[in-house]
Order: sequence, then C-alpha cells, then structure tokens
Amino acid sequence: MSAASVLPDELENRVLVQYAVSSALAKSETVLEATSSVLAEIGRHLGWDIGSFWLVDPATKRLRAVAVWPDGVGQSAFQDATLSMRFAKGEGLPGQVWNSGQVEWIADAAAAGNFPRIKAAQAEGIKAALAFPLYAGPSLVGVIEFFSRALRQPDVSMQRTLAGLGYQIGEFIERKRAIEAERATELRTAATLQVALDSIVMIDAGGCILDFNPAAERTFGYERSQVLGKQMRDLIVPPQLREAHRRGMERYLATGEAHVLGRRIEISAMRADGAEFPVELAITRVPVEGPPVFTAYIRDLTEQRRLE
Repeated sequence: MSAASVLPDELENRVLVQYAVSSALAKSETVLEATSSVLAEIGRHLGWDIGSFWLVDPATKRLRAVAVWPDGVGQSAFQDATLSMRFAKGEGLPGQVWNSGQVEWIADAAAAGNFPRIKAAQAEGIKAALAFPLYAGPSLVGVIEFFSRALRQPDVSMQRTLAGLGYQIGEFIERKRAIEAERATELRTAATLQVALDSIVMIDAGGCILDFNPAAERTFGYERSQVLGKQMRDLIVPPQLREAHRRGMERYLATGEAHVLGRRIEISAMRADGAEFPVELAITRVPVEGPPVFTAYIRDLTEQRRLE
C-alpha cells in the first residue's frame, strides 16, 4: 500500500500514534513505566488486539517479555505464555525480529513455522501478528509485537511507521537505563558514605567540600551542613600544613604530579575545637568527567597511638 493510497482515517491514526507514543514516553519516569503505555497507545490507534513488550536481558542474552496489553496476568493463556517465555536470537517471532533487524508481519499465524506459542494463540483466536525492533544506535534493545483476531495483510505504510517508532522507543530505553544506572551508583555511594567507619570527605578541584559523611562529623566535630562548600584546608588541616596542601593541589592541577594521591600516609588533622590528632590519610581521584573531584579517606589514629 503506497502512502497515497492510505485512507484519511488510517493516515490520521498513524500521525496520532506517533504523537501518543511521544507523549507516553515524555510522561514516563522509568522504562517499565513506559512499556504498558506504549503498548496501549499503539494497539488502540492501529487496531491490534493484544501486544507484548520484550527487552533483551543482558545477563542471559535472551528476550524477556516485561509487559503485555491489555494489562494483567491471568487474562488469557496466551498472555501468560508470553510472560513465561524467553527467546534466543532467531527463536519465535521476537527472536526472528532480533535476527533480521526488521519489521516482521505474519498474515496468518496458523501457517507460521516459527511460532512456539501457536497452541495458545489458536485458543485465543489469533490470526495475524507483527513485531518490530527497538534500536538504540546500532544495538537492538527490545522488540514489540502485536496480534489480531482477524487476518491482516502486510501494510507497508504501517511498517514504516512502526520502524520509526522503534528507533524512538529504543533511544528512550537507552537514555533511561543510563539515568537509572547513574542513580543506582549514587545510591550505592551514599549508602557507603553513611555506614563507613572511616571519615570520608569529598572535595572539588578548588578544595571545597562536596560531601562529609557521618563518621567525619563525629571525628571532626562539624555537622555536614556547616562544611559543605567551604575550604577543607581551613577546617580540618592544621595551620602549619595548609600552605603545603595548597601548593600540592596547584601542582597537581598544573602538571598532574601528585605526592600523596593513591598512597596511605600518616599526618596530623584538626578538629573543630582546634585540637590536633594523628590520622591515616588516603586520597583518590573520582573518575568523573570535567574538573577533578577527590575523595579523602581519613582514619583517626588517636586510640592506636595511645595503645602504642
């Protein structure tokens, strides 16, 4: 079917589905939140009866169904079968799309040779099926498939529409996964800071404090809110060592030369009341883009020295 022969109502539905999918993605905070909305919008606008959303599981290298439409487990044996299956590349309709990288359309499911769910599909009255790939750059990240209880012949115009949506949805998945991974890293880092027994102080390239964990609060006698954004050397570095600290920071930023980075050294630190005490210090550079960020791990040696 050429673009010119598409009926006005059908053309309008193609435009509406593109808008509806864009809107659903914009409103979704996570990948899983988007899956049901996307299935519903495409299915309703393009006249399909059942849909499922598959993602490639990085651990098993198989496609796993993460959502079905209409929603709900137990609505049909076919949907239950879909949610229970895992497909390798080339296996079943989703795996066939993964293998070909193209939209696949089955006009008559009863005649399909690569359809492990055929019995459940026949019990559901399914006649036609289509599936299209979800791409993030060159990588396939998932597959969406739809089924109809009526025979439907391949529609080239609809296939083009779905192929375009596949790239849009795939890029959304990649962006959200990156955000979720970053958020998970931040949560793990925050949890580590909270429970660490040693003081952990994070500073930027200018020496300003970016983070100050509970152990540091107990050790140095400052509350976190009191020190954020302030110069570390003015708060916990003894006066006689501040100039050396400043020169060391400037030398590293100018030349990359560091005398203490990546080493454990014993040095003096200063509490909020001005009292000096011995500490073991290790400083590492945080692997982030942009200006350097450093984390100082500080262990109070006062009790160890007393025992010695």
